[in-house]
Amino acid sequence: MCDCIALLLKDQINEGCLYLREMTTGRDIKRFLTVIFTLWVVSVIGGWFEFLTLVYILFVVLLTAPLLYERNENLVDAYGEKAGNEIMEVLQKLPLPFLKNNKQH
Repeated sequence: MCDCIALLLKDQINEGCLYLREMTTGRDIKRFLTVIFTLWVVSVIGGWFEFLTLVYILFVVLLTAPLLYERNENLVDAYGEKAGNEIMEVLQKLPLPFLKNNKQH
């Protein structure tokens, strides 16, 4: 039983390390930039709060967000779609080749 658990954990850890290695090599530039931006945001937000305060805020948000979304689903979806469209308009103006739509005729 312990051998099976150890092999399972070893496989999961190896897959995780492979995934992290693929992210850090920069081959998939979109994922790489997303990771860099996410880590930057986490570091900025982490600088504003202490760790336990941040955990408490995250816990409260994770418990209340689903309820608020269920009550205001249509409004949240409309604002989300509008924000997504505006973000894509701004990103389309940037000269980055991986953000362009690759439509084949």
